[in-house]
Amino acid sequence: MARGIECGGWVPLGRRNEDGRIDGCYPNLIEVDRPEPALRTRQNVRDSDGTLILSHGALTGGSRLTACIARELGRPLLHLDLSTMTYEEACAGLVRWMEADTVRVLNVAGPRHSRDPEIYERTIAVLEAAFATQSG
Repeated sequence: MARGIECGGWVPLGRRNEDGRIDGCYPNLIEVDRPEPALRTRQNVRDSDGTLILSHGALTGGSRLTACIARELGRPLLHLDLSTMTYEEACAGLVRWMEADTVRVLNVAGPRHSRDPEIYERTIAVLEAAFATQSG
């Protein structure tokens, strides 16, 4: 959003996440008709050009479900395990994948903050660098 990139997608009924209600600063979110997170996961994978999952290690929980759904639907998927690559490798890999698969609508997924407190900041850093490369 800081780069003027539109943010949207599907969220569980009631705009709920593990911290409570998703902030109103994300105006383009659409609530699914049930509170189960798996439903919004499927909708986001389906409605995007590709799904990026960032993690520190193997995929578990909702991240693993996201990967399974992407494979089931035949949708482009990239998993960047930030514990096995440098920041520069992650950025370069993301740019190559987005260009090769012509990803314009990107679904970004990963573990919950409660399971990986560093993942949000690392994800933002990788996305910022990748988008700067693409627009520069």
